[in-house]
Amino acid sequence: MKQLLPLFLGLLIWVPLVAQVPTSGLINEYTFSSGALTDSQGSDDLVQTGTALTMVSDRNGDADEAISLNGDHLTGGFTNQGDHTISFWIKTTTNTSAKTTIIDESDRTADAEVSNEVGWYTYLKDGKIGLAGNFGWAYTWNTVPLSGTSGWYNVLGNEVVADGEWHHVALYINYTYLSPTTQIASYGYTIIIDGVTDNHGGYTQYVNGGTTANSGKQANLREAISELVIGNGSSTSSLSNRYQGEIDEFRHYNRILSSDEVVALSLDGVCTYPFEVEVNEVLTASAMVNWTTNNVPDSWDVSYVLSGGDAANGTVISEVSDTLYSLTGLLPGTAYDVYVRSNCDGSDTDWSSVVSFTTKAVIYVDADASGSEDGTSWADAYTSLSDALSAATGSEEIWVAEGVYTPVGSGRYATFGVTSGTHLYGGFDGTESDRSTRDPNANVTVMSGDINGDDAGDLLPTETTRAENAYHVVSLKGSLSDVVIDGFTISGANANGFISNNCATAASSQYAHDRGGAVYANPYTSATSVVAKISNCIIEKNTSSLSAVYATFTPCGVTNLSNDVDFENCVVRDNYSSTNSAFLFGGSSGYQIYSKGSLVGCLFYNNTSGASSVLNLTTSTSNGGGAAGIDVDVINCTFASNTGLDGNVITMARASNATFVNSIIYENGSTTPLLVTGTASTITNCFIEGGQEGSSDTDPLFEDVSDNDFRLQCSSPAISAGDDTGLDLPELDVVGKSRINGTLDLGAIEFNTPVYTAITAVAKDITVVLDETGNITITPEDVDDESGTTCGVDFTLSLDVTTFDCSDLGENTVTLTAEETGGASDNTTATVTVVDSQVPVIAAQNITVDLDAIGNASITTSQINDGSSDNCTDGSNLVFELSQTAFTCTDLGEQNVWFKVTDESGNADSLEVTVTVQDTDAPVIDVQSITVQLNENGIAELTSSLVETDISDACEVTISFSKSEFSCSDLGDQTVTLTVTDASGNESSSNINVTVESYIQDQTVSTTTSSFCVDGSTSATVSIDGSQTGVSYYLRNSADNSIVAGPIAGTGSALDFSTGALSETSTFNVLGETEVAESYALEFAGGNQYVAAGESTGFDYTLGYTVEAMINGSFPTSSSHSILSYGTSSISDLEIYIQANSGYLTIVHGRVNGAAQSYYQYPQPALNQWAHVAVTYDGGTAGVKVYYNGVEQTRTFTSN
Repeated sequence: MKQLLPLFLGLLIWVPLVAQVPTSGLINEYTFSSGALTDSQGSDDLVQTGTALTMVSDRNGDADEAISLNGDHLTGGFTNQGDHTISFWIKTTTNTSAKTTIIDESDRTADAEVSNEVGWYTYLKDGKIGLAGNFGWAYTWNTVPLSGTSGWYNVLGNEVVADGEWHHVALYINYTYLSPTTQIASYGYTIIIDGVTDNHGGYTQYVNGGTTANSGKQANLREAISELVIGNGSSTSSLSNRYQGEIDEFRHYNRILSSDEVVALSLDGVCTYPFEVEVNEVLTASAMVNWTTNNVPDSWDVSYVLSGGDAANGTVISEVSDTLYSLTGLLPGTAYDVYVRSNCDGSDTDWSSVVSFTTKAVIYVDADASGSEDGTSWADAYTSLSDALSAATGSEEIWVAEGVYTPVGSGRYATFGVTSGTHLYGGFDGTESDRSTRDPNANVTVMSGDINGDDAGDLLPTETTRAENAYHVVSLKGSLSDVVIDGFTISGANANGFISNNCATAASSQYAHDRGGAVYANPYTSATSVVAKISNCIIEKNTSSLSAVYATFTPCGVTNLSNDVDFENCVVRDNYSSTNSAFLFGGSSGYQIYSKGSLVGCLFYNNTSGASSVLNLTTSTSNGGGAAGIDVDVINCTFASNTGLDGNVITMARASNATFVNSIIYENGSTTPLLVTGTASTITNCFIEGGQEGSSDTDPLFEDVSDNDFRLQCSSPAISAGDDTGLDLPELDVVGKSRINGTLDLGAIEFNTPVYTAITAVAKDITVVLDETGNITITPEDVDDESGTTCGVDFTLSLDVTTFDCSDLGENTVTLTAEETGGASDNTTATVTVVDSQVPVIAAQNITVDLDAIGNASITTSQINDGSSDNCTDGSNLVFELSQTAFTCTDLGEQNVWFKVTDESGNADSLEVTVTVQDTDAPVIDVQSITVQLNENGIAELTSSLVETDISDACEVTISFSKSEFSCSDLGDQTVTLTVTDASGNESSSNINVTVESYIQDQTVSTTTSSFCVDGSTSATVSIDGSQTGVSYYLRNSADNSIVAGPIAGTGSALDFSTGALSETSTFNVLGETEVAESYALEFAGGNQYVAAGESTGFDYTLGYTVEAMINGSFPTSSSHSILSYGTSSISDLEIYIQANSGYLTIVHGRVNGAAQSYYQYPQPALNQWAHVAVTYDGGTAGVKVYYNGVEQTRTFTSN
């Protein structure tokens, strides 16, 4: 039975889980299974004292797998030198203040701790684990008496374990010298409960005994000599001082275990979620998750979710049987969280702690893209590969769609440069979302040095059409690592330039443009390297005055460089190198210049050189250098039909550190394809024409060398002649077949053709696509699935049906016949599924439509279609659709509409057409006359809302008037031109009569109202519809502020006022004043008459004020007339008076000794009639304001 880890062990989540219970340093182990007291690690079996001990179930519920002491104790031998880790499980409910000894390994003769009795013991006190120790030391081991002791040291834990549950206990007991020459020793005691440190203590001391004679000597630190006792002290303790509970799995180690190992012990047999989850091998769409375990779970569940999501809502892979799982189908450049949980006896643990990772982002490149060219999708792909490489940071993959890409740069110096971490993949069609679905064979992606795209003539560096070609197509320059280039054709380089290696020039500026046409490597800085892998590439039609395909360069004055470039499953063909080989691996170990790499599964043919045609492996002896300058492996490669000087294919100059394994070097026009200087490379299991260097001179029997078909014939001795021991080969060979078909073959192309004992026809079902004419022709080879016969016998293939048209859509049965030259034959059938994937040819036209009277228009497909056709579907059976058929006023103008045509096979294409929507009808006006009334301000306005209900048009209109605002002078009838214009510019106009009426305000007046405008008749009546009792109302002429009528006492209802005779248009307002019971007025007859009040010390005009009064006077201009004054005899804070001569109402602030601090002047009120005067000051920015009868007056002068 397996136990689920309880949730309360959450404190352990940070600790990584190791896979096994530690065994290193394990001296004693007592599992107590079935009550056994034997030592699984030796002969120190335990001896039981007493008969009360019983067997109990262990922490996993397994019966008789643990013991309960019940007062008995166990004794056994013990090795007690050095550091210790003690591990055991206990279960108890005992919680007392007394020490109850669990395990004792000391020399104590009683329960008391005596200073000269050494050793250690662990105990239970207050329900917690305690640990005590006392170490002795002497200059001779086991000397008695001891030279000294450390003294007893006690550590008591904090965690209560007396809860009736199983708990794991681990104890560290360690002592060591910190400084043997000065005899400083260190002692330490640690208690760990359930994998978590509970308490720790220790100290240091001198152990020389204070004797000069002992100075410089190292004392022997030791513990007790007594035996180990479980459940009692070393001398028999009273029963109350003995641990009597349950105990299990006692282990003793002679070293201090790591915290991870202690956790493994605490989780032994416990089913828990993995604590150590890792994510590796993160790519664009996949990642590898792995975890460690204690092997208890039956299986695991893995959940992955977008970053921040919950495990329960993620994609869950259930019952994974191994401790690693590959996540696939992920999105590029996306952050994920991953969790793992364990399945245990039908129950699931909690999910593990989250592990986060982000898939590699993808930069897209497509020469035919037409989007924003930011590389974020196929639609918005970069069209320039150089731009994509410049944008790459090294953490992305670059996916490149089929097409030809030339580098951007300065003339022939242009090159495709890469940064560390660049993963560059070609062979996409521009729709893939998963790299594994690309097809480099079908989607040829070319990295070309032919800048002008005009290469012609001979394949020579001097060919004129190659004069502008780039020196290097791919440049691996600077310190680079983890560079991958996969699925490209690399061609068109012409490395026929100069070399600059002057030590006076900076290393980064030195160059060699005479080599490395296809791939050029130059780390150029000491202690740096280039590490790259080029795979599944075709490298062709590169020329150079030295090495056309690959070479390295070391700048003058630079040492300690390394180039490590691997080529895997590449086809290298049709390259021309004038004076050296296509590949140049050259090193000089004397200057720490190392050229490393490998050629694995590569095919080399039709390469030409004035030296060895393909490969130069050379080391320099300068400065003591030797063969270590290169380290190159050539594995399962084929070299054929290459042309070199004297038929040489490979130069080996002191190249003993290179190896050739399972390779074929044949049909190169010479029996000496190897040019060896000094020691040759190590050659193992290779077919080399001429049998050089101990190889086998065996013809591999290629299928057809003249047609560059280097597959192995069925009788080839190279079949199954390989040895893959110790090799890490790709899964597929250079032509995409399984690399190992049974037993490994020699060469780059694995033999994958079945061998038959008689003529056998084997066919495969295929799907073919009709062309634009509705026809398709197939050959027998299209349905052949490796038909064959006895090896060496010729045969032919034929089909009974080879042509298909639209009438054959669907599945068709054909018969494939295989016939030997002698007449024996066999046949079989295959299904040819004919499909039509040709989209219809769309012919469409742009149209114009008119909106009707209510603003609507519609179109049909027949108006757009202009003779669309298809290879198989008759035009009358094509299905037409429009993205929009109905139009309204909102669509006025040109509208883009998609016209879709679908044939009977479901193939569809769309074309965008233009539908121009127009409105040609003018608005209709049905307006004769309008009446408007002046508002309280004497203004009336014509607005579109007054007429819009009497105007009709298909679409929205704009309404305008020749005159739209009227005043008192316009009372009566007015002729106005109304003009209406619609959204299409159609316009209508009409003259209408506008009657302007006066307006009388209809409201209750409290103090003042706005003005009214009445016509210029002989008289008029002004009415208010409500009044208040206790208020007297007056009608005032606004022109001269004269009171025309009133006072009229308010009644609570309407009041009427007569304007009296009028000879012109006039403006009036109504004002009201509250009646004061028994009101009185003061009359001053002049002669310095005034009324004075007591002085107010609290008044301060700067804080603001309001003063109001009713006044009625003649105010002669011969003198000033004071209305109000606040102040003292020498200081006046506020004065309000009518000024002499000018007659202005003047307000003075802060006059001191006759000088005013500021004053303000306003026109004087009306003479000889009552007027309400109010003066206000806010003490701030608004300043002084004056009101006459509620009307604010305009200031005439200000002085501050």
